[in-house]
Amino acid sequence: MRFCGVILALSVLSATAAAHHPSSAAAVTPAPRARLSIAPSVLPAAGGVAVISFAVANATSCRLVAQPSLWPRGRRPALPGCAGTLRVHVGATTVARTWKVSFTAAAGGRSATAAEVLRQQAPVETVEKSSNWSGYVVSGVRFTAVGGEWVVPRLDCSSPRPSGVGSWVGIGGLKRPGKGAPPLLQTGIRSECLGGSQTNVAWWEDFPVNAAQDFTNFPVSAGDLVDASVFETRSGAWATKVVDVTTGTSGVMTTGGSWGVSVGSSFAAEGSANDVSYAGADTAEWIVEDYARDRTEHRVPLAVFTPVRFTKLVSSPGVTPHTRRMRMKIVQHGITLSEPTALATSGFAVAYTG
Repeated sequence: MRFCGVILALSVLSATAAAHHPSSAAAVTPAPRARLSIAPSVLPAAGGVAVISFAVANATSCRLVAQPSLWPRGRRPALPGCAGTLRVHVGATTVARTWKVSFTAAAGGRSATAAEVLRQQAPVETVEKSSNWSGYVVSGVRFTAVGGEWVVPRLDCSSPRPSGVGSWVGIGGLKRPGKGAPPLLQTGIRSECLGGSQTNVAWWEDFPVNAAQDFTNFPVSAGDLVDASVFETRSGAWATKVVDVTTGTSGVMTTGGSWGVSVGSSFAAEGSANDVSYAGADTAEWIVEDYARDRTEHRVPLAVFTPVRFTKLVSSPGVTPHTRRMRMKIVQHGITLSEPTALATSGFAVAYTG
């Protein structure tokens, strides 16, 4: 009987061991795997085609996601069989762009994700030094319109000496080696420290033919949102318009006509523009300037100003990947006093750096 008891105990132990060591027939399902690649992974500013390749192993479902979306109307593509390629057409751009692409394989409550990045280069731009301009200049075609918004900067007027800064949009005026500068039609805001206080004036100018003209019945304050534009009208005349969005006041000039201030539907002329004519130019600008107080090149000291962020940038023709772009910074006596950030879809900012 003792011998048989030993045999019975061994049998129980064998059964218990079998319960904790499953046979190969009941092996755990392998984990899913996801494979993803993008070629080319970097596209030029002019655009092109990127091929997205994907595949899974040990998976029953899959999902391909791009942030932001690469698919027309944001619709996620169907992935029959969870393996294959997709050709994605990417259009031209005026700024650098990045897409994060992820491919997820799933089975039995488990998943695996592969991720890649697709990039598009910004158009080539040059960084230029100027003694009085900082911002962006685009060139290469005849422009018939330019516009943008910004907030009137606040100046540090703690110093007793006068100082100032101008912020404007315009067409023309860029000096070319050996050619000088073509006429510049511009409008914007001049901010100045006088007697320890900041003053702001809206103005327009047809440089160098006509001196800057200030809108006298146009109150404007630091912190006000301004919208400014220069454009050719349907009749062939040219116009400048600067709007204090905060107050609703507008300063308008039309070549061959007059210039003055509008509030609502009421227009009050402040001067004649009968002798003003303009023919357009092949540059458009969004600029913060160390301006000259008169027709000489004697500029006021550049004021310390809060960053000027230009937004809602428009031009006609529009800026394309083939348009030459110049990022300009003010450099005086070897010191960089003001420079812009890189151009983005939302615009750019010009900061005092002196």
